[in-house]
Amino acid sequence: MWFIVKRIVGKIFLLCFSLFVSSILLFGLLECFPSLIHPLHLDVLPYFQFRWSYVPDTNLIFRYKPNFKFVGQFVGDLYSPAYGISVPPQRYEATFDSNGFRTDSLAHADVVALGDSFLEFGLNESDTFSKRLEKRTGLRVSNLGLAWYGPYQYIHLLERYGIRQKPKYALFCFFEGNDIDDIEEYLKWQQGGAYHNWDQFSKNFFQRYLIAIHQSVYYARLRIYERKHSEEYPRKLVALSLNGKVYESKFNYMNDGRSDAELLKTWDWIHLREILGKFKELCVRNSIVPVVVFIPSKEHIYTQYSSQNSGINWLNIRDQQIRSAPNREMAMIRLCEDLQITLVDLVPWFDSLAKKGNLLYYPFDTHWNSEGRESAAAYIAGKLVELNKK
Repeated sequence: MWFIVKRIVGKIFLLCFSLFVSSILLFGLLECFPSLIHPLHLDVLPYFQFRWSYVPDTNLIFRYKPNFKFVGQFVGDLYSPAYGISVPPQRYEATFDSNGFRTDSLAHADVVALGDSFLEFGLNESDTFSKRLEKRTGLRVSNLGLAWYGPYQYIHLLERYGIRQKPKYALFCFFEGNDIDDIEEYLKWQQGGAYHNWDQFSKNFFQRYLIAIHQSVYYARLRIYERKHSEEYPRKLVALSLNGKVYESKFNYMNDGRSDAELLKTWDWIHLREILGKFKELCVRNSIVPVVVFIPSKEHIYTQYSSQNSGINWLNIRDQQIRSAPNREMAMIRLCEDLQITLVDLVPWFDSLAKKGNLLYYPFDTHWNSEGRESAAAYIAGKLVELNKK
């Protein structure tokens, strides 16, 4: 009996040891040759996606590798097959310049756009907000936007890349969904912590290996959970009724229940005030017109159009979310008035389009769809024309 137990334990140990050796050898291979990550579809894991795409940066934390190119399929950052809805994939093709941004390395630009993934994203180059704004205005637009960036990175982008392009306008594109959170994450990173749990650049080989293993296990458990509990996922969906058409959608960034006065007293908004003050000071010192662009979340614009056919999870908070929708917008209006910075607020324009039945965001993604990018570009182009007449 003891002999049999020893054999079983030995086999289990040998299996575990073999898995450990195999996984660490594979991890070492991917560390040496990160170009293998995408063909092996391992970029679904944040660690490998980061390792494949980005390089560390002293002030920005990270940016895309110089001249990075990506061709793939897009279905949405909020999509899961567990929702039981088919979302046809779209071809996504992105090219980045020598500095790691989705723009040509311009020696001169009329407009510098600073922001996050709302600026970076576009199904192709001509589909990005910056290219659409160029077409609308005839001005040269430098696209200094990158996913996961926030207000502190926007200032560093202006200092390092924007000022030297001698633009007439600088657009500080503030996304209400997560830019406030990015302020806290950036300050945490400055103190030695992780920025949105991305701290692999500062880790040694074995620590990075453990991060990759942890994410792999989490991803596998999530897929298993989705299969076992698929009946739960429809409860999270939101049914939007727009001019007689119904769209199944997923909401992510909830509206803040605190009033604008309460928000402006919070630690994060106090830091945002300081950041916007520095933004204005940098622009004025370099003869640039500072402009803040308020980018509303999908939840802000479409909460009021959610129907009773939505999932129970959403219906439980629907009324509170409708009341809370304008809070961050009102806080930004007051803040820009105090600082005397021009604000281009997309909310009234997007509201008017939503009333006509226009869906300006991908149903299963955080971002504008192509119509949304075109609508934003058209509105901001008109505001730039008005500013030019002053």
